[in-house]
Amino acid sequence: MSAASCSFSPNSYPYGKDETLNHARLEGTIAVAAGTYPANGIPVSFVSNLVSANVSPFVAWLESQSFGWVYKFDPTYQTMHIFQSAQFAGGYPPGVVAANFAASANMGTTVTLAPSATSNQQAFALTVTPSGAGIGANGYITLTFPVPYVQAPTFVCCRGDSLADAGYWVFTSSTTTAAIFTFIGTPTTGHVYVLEAYGIASNLAQPAITAAAFSISAGWGATSALTILGTSTQNAFAIQIADSGGTYGANPTITLTFPTPYATAPQFVCCRVDALSNAGYLVFTSSTTTTATFTFIGTAAAVTYKFAAILLQPKASALAASNFAASANFGTGAAVSVTGNMGAFTASVAAGSASTGANPTLTLTFPVTLGQAPNAVVCRGDSQSTAGYWVVTSTSTTTLVLTFVGTPAASTTYIADVFVQLYAPGEEELPVGATVPASVIADTIYVEAITTRV
Repeated sequence: MSAASCSFSPNSYPYGKDETLNHARLEGTIAVAAGTYPANGIPVSFVSNLVSANVSPFVAWLESQSFGWVYKFDPTYQTMHIFQSAQFAGGYPPGVVAANFAASANMGTTVTLAPSATSNQQAFALTVTPSGAGIGANGYITLTFPVPYVQAPTFVCCRGDSLADAGYWVFTSSTTTAAIFTFIGTPTTGHVYVLEAYGIASNLAQPAITAAAFSISAGWGATSALTILGTSTQNAFAIQIADSGGTYGANPTITLTFPTPYATAPQFVCCRVDALSNAGYLVFTSSTTTTATFTFIGTAAAVTYKFAAILLQPKASALAASNFAASANFGTGAAVSVTGNMGAFTASVAAGSASTGANPTLTLTFPVTLGQAPNAVVCRGDSQSTAGYWVVTSTSTTTLVLTFVGTPAASTTYIADVFVQLYAPGEEELPVGATVPASVIADTIYVEAITTRV
């Protein structure tokens, strides 16, 4: 695909050109043609509309209210840069406190809820201590957002404690004002459970997806059907697969084809969001610039499964194996490899040939020191049959510690898919080589440019 281009159209007389004094002001619109995003922005030509001597504008203002994109003029290269606006001013969503959370009755009459100091409405760690009368199965936590979203966000979540208790957290549902998370299982009174969650609202600028964007393998059953849950885009989606008959197989897959390709293969984290007791979990298997594949570790059954997935492509410091240290319980000769960066990465730990033990840790030392301890979420990303799950044990401005709750098998590779919430700038430019989104091409971009009369 060739590089994108754009063209300037002046407004009709007398609103398109002002030649007062020694400056000329041009007013009109810019239309973007399909293509890939070039380095230094998309060239804009005002030549045919300038007053004299083809003097290029030395300043221009670009604006659109349609799709949430931010456009800026670069006088050095005479180009238009395209940015996506951050959802929240300052880069971080509003913080949350205990009062923003509420527990259902079967978490106990005197349940204690305590979010970490850095928790916010997009990423948080919540300590839940069930207590009192009425503790029962599948209790849930409701988070009311301090600032409503424009669209209901999609979350992924995981356990953040190292208890041996059975049970796991799922993202149940959300609206623009609240989200619900359910503990699948019956908690034990006085035990301290931790809910780690990370969410992304489906940005209007992201390409929407339908069920047609997905394909599922034969292992889901001959008559299985996939449908979309809520508002989904290629960067944050929730789906369900209704298995109703046919031949089921082990480890069936789901493949998403992106409506708009990415410049680089994206990193996903995913999880189950149903309340079924059926064994099995979803992992992010692989991605390219055009597709992502997910695998259900287990054998499907005649039930309706629900899954959620979100992706991140932050501009952050790259990670290397040397940034990680595996504890002794990963076994003699354990080795670590990684792909990704500080904001989104996949870490693979090849357990050693002998001397593995319970609950080994993987410590990441950040290549740069952060301004505050981040929030993070981790999901298992391998297809091993060994029982166990990853948890975020602790974070600081310099380190992130993950614990594998269970005992790894010798000479076996375990994978952790991780998101870390980093400080995000107010705007992030489209990456060079990315396909310019259809919403930009459909946009009406208003421009006012000033040049010099000579």
